[in-house]
Amino acid sequence: MTKKILAAEIQVGDIFVSSFLVSSFARKTSRDGVDYLALVLRDRSGWVEARVWQDVEPLATRCAQDDFVAIRGEADLFNGKISITIHDLERLDDADVNLEDFFEHSRWPAESMFRQLTSLVETEISSPQVRALLNAVFADAALMSRLLEAPAAMRNHHAYRGGLLEHCLSMSRLAISVGQHYAAYYPGMVQKDLVIAGCILHDIAKCRELDFRRSTRYSTEGKLIGHIPMGSEWISAYAKKAEIPIPDDLVLELKHLVLAHHGTHEFGSPVLPQTAEAHLLHFIDMIDSRANICWNLRPVDTIEPQWSDFQRSLQAPIYFRGSPSWVAEETLVNDDLVGPGMTKLNHIGKNT
Repeated sequence: MTKKILAAEIQVGDIFVSSFLVSSFARKTSRDGVDYLALVLRDRSGWVEARVWQDVEPLATRCAQDDFVAIRGEADLFNGKISITIHDLERLDDADVNLEDFFEHSRWPAESMFRQLTSLVETEISSPQVRALLNAVFADAALMSRLLEAPAAMRNHHAYRGGLLEHCLSMSRLAISVGQHYAAYYPGMVQKDLVIAGCILHDIAKCRELDFRRSTRYSTEGKLIGHIPMGSEWISAYAKKAEIPIPDDLVLELKHLVLAHHGTHEFGSPVLPQTAEAHLLHFIDMIDSRANICWNLRPVDTIEPQWSDFQRSLQAPIYFRGSPSWVAEETLVNDDLVGPGMTKLNHIGKNT
């Protein structure tokens, strides 16, 4: 096997040999009646679609979903995205690959993010009842073990190991800022504790909705129920395990936050947001997920290489402006004490 080529490194016109995890595998028939194989290949840098057009039957017997494979392929554009035509492939044993090449992780250690999240609950949530319910969730060792590894989605946002925890922590920090902002503007309108709790609980059931032992896919429970109804059910269950009594009206409001956080029926919310906190939670979720999508996009090598391809979740491509002269220099601070993603601006100019 030659040096591993990452999915994100593949450019249009490349002819290469490399290894990938088969995230999806299906037999299909084109509109012209031609049988082919449709695969999604993944590694720690992301994923890429691939197809087998020749020798379909013999190659179909050599791999299945969640197998590691070595492929000989050629990159082209298909519907505006890079796609691989596979000319040959072979299944690989686990011993033949470096597992770290195939599973993308959050840029920050999961254990550190978890400590920051639990510390945030202790320092920022003033309600003993809200803290007690969240601590009952944190006390579930089996669930927390999955939270340390869980992605937030299959492909859309934070779609990597530890992504769900990163998403919840980032949203909780936004909730603190937003809660403080509107507490000053509209005293008494927003209960900051509820918004923070909603940020932690809104997607917690993705720990069970998604199966992420190899490639990420929906579990049977996830397909039959889904993380929104599951999360609502869990709030009632954890309320009964809390060290102090949890009022029914608090349980009701927390369940509403989970049930309404997608914002519309079209996007899967059984109910629409009907409290100030539910509206804020929905938009905090949108802000954080969209920011992560933009962060992970890259320009594509087309006629206008400063643009990403079309993003269905954003309903548009994204423009990459380069380095404008009017933007202050930023230095990323990767320090657990200040938290993931914090930046300090080194201003250059007259006021330096």
